Amino acid sequence: MRVLLLVSLACGLCAQPPFPAEAIQAVIANEFQASETLGEYTFSFEKVHRSFSKTGKLDRETTERGETYLSHRRNTDITLIWNGKPLQSKDLEKNRKAATKRLEADFRERQSARYVKKPTDARQGPGFSMNGLHLSVIDVLRYCQLSPLRTDGARDVVSFERCKSPWPEEKHYVHLKGTVWIDRKGLRADAWQAFTTAGKLLFEHTTQVAPGGERLPHTWHLDLRAGNGLFTEDRRELLYRWDNPQRFRVEVNQTIAPPQQ
Repeated sequence: MRVLLLVSLACGLCAQPPFPAEAIQAVIANEFQASETLGEYTFSFEKVHRSFSKTGKLDRETTERGETYLSHRRNTDITLIWNGKPLQSKDLEKNRKAATKRLEADFRERQSARYVKKPTDARQGPGFSMNGLHLSVIDVLRYCQLSPLRTDGARDVVSFERCKSPWPEEKHYVHLKGTVWIDRKGLRADAWQAFTTAGKLLFEHTTQVAPGGERLPHTWHLDLRAGNGLFTEDRRELLYRWDNPQRFRVEVNQTIAPPQQ
């Protein structure tokens, strides 16, 4: 049964009692459920990669545009345009074949009798990964100290700090603080931001609502310069935007040989 958040509509962004534990658990459960029942989606995507020197000078910028496909395990990109130029037919066909193999493998794994889904408390929350860093709003809500509830229109707002995640890819959480915006009606994370304790923006995630009403990722923005060498020496920035979500279905072609006598 969905837990309703009791909020005051008399003022915007006003302090409320501490965020109810049941409500947080409902959001976490809904986020896990969404990651498992997204089905198969395809998006148009755009990526901007930037790398910087130690002095902060932009060394290189590349852009990609294309299609991305979402399975239960990962998103698989097919780049169509690189730095403003369409890929050659041979390269595009090679990318499509590789993507098809990955998606078919994911489909077979999900349908396999050996596929066992771990309990949610025994696995990392789904999210964004790059350079050994994993960022998940589920784990922020599970492993960080949360502030009292505030309201912002149709959304609830909760700030986080003093995080301690048990997962190795999230050991950087101890250096983070930030904000999560929660859609009050659906009890889903609408957006969230993570800053270093020094106040530098490391990561930002926003969502979009698909035509069928499902809430899906829209923007991931990671700036590794924020850590100033604390997390990684890599000085890259990535902006990844997904648009035009549509459902699709992955089929695996199989043949059955005649029975042997």
